[in-house]
Amino acid sequence: MRRLTLHLHYCEHDGCTEWGTFGYARGKDQPSKWYCREHKSDGEHWIGKS
Repeated sequence: MRRLTLHLHYCEHDGCTEWGTFGYARGKDQPSKWYCREHKSDGEHWIGKS
């Protein structure tokens, strides 16, 4: 039987308490950062996409 694991991730933008829908990672050896729709560009900037 498989066990389900629930991971809670909220937006990492300072002061935001929204659900972190968009996850970004710089590599497999580093933890992901999560951002809501409004702050999605923060995650893209963090990984060097924009």
